[in-house]
Amino acid sequence: MNNWFSSIPLALDLKNNYKLIMLGTLKKIKEIPAELFLSSPKRKKDVLLLSTTHSDDSLDRDTGKPIMIIDYNHSKYGLDVVDQMCGTYNVSRNSRRLLLTIFFDMVNVAGINALISNDHPKQTVYRSDFLRTLALKLIKPQIRTRIQIASIPKQITERSRLFLEIQEPKKFKPKFQRNAR
Repeated sequence: MNNWFSSIPLALDLKNNYKLIMLGTLKKIKEIPAELFLSSPKRKKDVLLLSTTHSDDSLDRDTGKPIMIIDYNHSKYGLDVVDQMCGTYNVSRNSRRLLLTIFFDMVNVAGINALISNDHPKQTVYRSDFLRTLALKLIKPQIRTRIQIASIPKQITERSRLFLEIQEPKKFKPKFQRNAR
C-alpha cells in the first residue's frame, strides 16, 4: 500500500475490526510514534514502513535487508499494476470537485475488479472489450427508460431506438375512415 492510502488509524482498524494485515509506506508526519523501527538501506533515502504483521527487525540472511522491506518490495508491484491499468482505460474527467474525482477512481478500480472476478481460464477476454460490454449492460436499462419519456427530443429517442435495435412502435391507424361530408 502506498503512502496516499496508508495511515496508522487505518492499519489499526483493518487489523482489529476486519482481521486484515497491512504493509505499506507512510508519509513523514509528526504523528508517527518514536518506537517505530527505522531502517535506511540507502543513504538519504529514508522509507517509513507500516506493518501489522512484522513485529521485529529481523534481517534476511542473503541480502542483509530487513524482512519487512523484502516483503514490501515483493508486494508493491500490485498497486503499480492497478495504477497502470487505471491509466490505460481511464473514465475520469478533469474536475475540481473531490467527490467526483473519488467517484471516477472508484469506477476505474471497480472495472478492474469486475474483470478479475469474471476471469475465465479457458477464454481470453481483452480488457477493452470487457469494459465496453460492461458499460453497455449498465447503460441499456437507462436508455430503455428514457425512450418512454415524452419530453425527450425525438432525435434522441430515434437514436436510442437505433442503438438498442428497437423498432418504433407503429401508430394505430383505423382500418376504416369516415368520409367527411
